[in-house]
Amino acid sequence: MERQPARAGSAIVIGAGVAGLAAAGALAKRFATVTIIERDRAPEPHAPPARRPGVPQGRHSHVLLPGGARALEGLFPGLGAELEAAGAEPIDWSSPQFRWNVPEGWLVRFASALRSHLCTRPLLEAVLRRRVLAQPGVRVVHGLEARGLIAERGHGAVRGVRARPRERRGAPAGTVCLYADLVIDASGRDSAIGDWLEALGHPRPAETVFDPGGGYATRLYRRRPGAAPYKALSVTAAAPHSPRGGFLLAVEGERWLVTLAGLGGDHPPLHERGFLEFARSLRVPEIYRTIAEAEPLGPIYGYRALDNRRRHLERIAPWPQGLIVLGDALCTLNPFYGQGMSVAALEAARLAAMLRALPPPRPGAHDPGLPPQFAARVQRSLPEVFEPAWQIALGADLPALAARGAARPGLRARLAQRYLRRVMAAATRDRLACLTLGEVLGLVRPGRALLRPRLLVRVLFGPRARPPGRAPAGDPSPPAAEPPAPPARPHPPTHRAPPARRADPLLACARSTG
Repeated sequence: MERQPARAGSAIVIGAGVAGLAAAGALAKRFATVTIIERDRAPEPHAPPARRPGVPQGRHSHVLLPGGARALEGLFPGLGAELEAAGAEPIDWSSPQFRWNVPEGWLVRFASALRSHLCTRPLLEAVLRRRVLAQPGVRVVHGLEARGLIAERGHGAVRGVRARPRERRGAPAGTVCLYADLVIDASGRDSAIGDWLEALGHPRPAETVFDPGGGYATRLYRRRPGAAPYKALSVTAAAPHSPRGGFLLAVEGERWLVTLAGLGGDHPPLHERGFLEFARSLRVPEIYRTIAEAEPLGPIYGYRALDNRRRHLERIAPWPQGLIVLGDALCTLNPFYGQGMSVAALEAARLAAMLRALPPPRPGAHDPGLPPQFAARVQRSLPEVFEPAWQIALGADLPALAARGAARPGLRARLAQRYLRRVMAAATRDRLACLTLGEVLGLVRPGRALLRPRLLVRVLFGPRARPPGRAPAGDPSPPAAEPPAPPARPHPPTHRAPPARRADPLLACARSTG
């Protein structure tokens, strides 16, 4: 029998979304008790997966990128098989199962190891929740909303969470105090971590915000067997010439999950005729052809919060002991590029690795044995995890930001943008270029992989990239007419360009699949 590692102490995780569940999985092998507090009510026993009210974008398309899938598999061995048994669709992102159209054309297709599963977010959360709660000492307390942190006087070490039950209307709701050796804030983009830190005497963290003026709309359709030779299809937007895009995913229950998106204020309508016309206006007609003949399975839902926002918690010194912030509470990425869940999984994997590197707790001890600066070391390391995804999202949104007068790329960024367009063009004919691009955008390899000498030669000495917005030669279908570019709008006052020393000029112009 395999010997179980020693566990001691307690931890609290705020939020039962993907970030919180993944973090709880990382903590469970170290702490004797892990309590997840979630403001939404508990799901009904044996009920099918359903959207939580606290996840406003829960009805929309979510993608588990290959890097995120590998991270979750490391935390929960066998998770992929469980997802597939629950109805999720396995997919190889470089194979013909995924058709990907960029302004330079259709990317070449072949078998690879860039694999994950397609499913709705509620299904992924349901399977993750089941795996997390199967671990000893882990529990979820639903209907409990975090209201602040409990900290020691003097050095301000965090020792717990003040929370309030979300009672029914008219019922009293008192405050409860939960104590722990470590607190994880995984409460999402609406986290009150700035207020909580100020209440403890720390400065409010600085924020960097980039808003490309994006919006998207999503609808479910019935998927007939054999209706399409692929499981996913993406049409990448390229502002300002082609600001519209979309993707189509095969999800559980023989359904298509279809999301249409536009940048720079060019948003898809939420009514039947406008939604179909928006799909027809995309650069290629495949998505329109698929949904025009499919049966709708519900209304069209819209979403407008597509900004990129990062809280610079790494700049706060001294960082309070016993507190770690991750997921969207730390860095929110434009959800159109499908990175959020994968970044959260990679951050949880980093936490698990740093916990494993510590000496185990003493047998019989009540203390988990965390060094005083452990939380600070973890917090300072997390930007290394999300920075590649941040630069990818920022680079994809940069043309839309520039069109709105919000940003103008410098010389390095412009050169990198041209190089990335050459990589895109090479990926329409060259397997190495396509695979490397998929590995970088799939959060499997860093952006410097695009500068490998072998790839560099193929990219620089191959055919030149076509100017964006023009019809790609050799596409299997003619392009649809493009809508006019929306008028430029002034950028929000919160927008600030990131320091040049932090930017990866290769990643800063990459485009993701959604």
